[in-house]
Amino acid sequence: MKPATALTVIAALPFVFGSPANGETLLAVFAHPDDESTVAPVLARYVREGAEVYVAIATDGRYGGQDFAGIPEGDDLAAARHEEMK
Repeated sequence: MKPATALTVIAALPFVFGSPANGETLLAVFAHPDDESTVAPVLARYVREGAEVYVAIATDGRYGGQDFAGIPEGDDLAAARHEEMK
């Protein structure tokens, strides 16, 4: 699934299924750390309306480094991504 497709699916959930009832559960699955930030407002809406929202990330982000971040790729970057998800 392309990232844009995943974004579209999650962003469309409120329009397809309506607002979740209290106690319903939503699992949002993403390939990379920080991918969830694109749909964070939708996930936050579900939480406000009583759903339990869980986020699963398929990779640890160790190879997604950016020069400007100043964190080398590998274990240091994976540790930083782990801290960001807390």
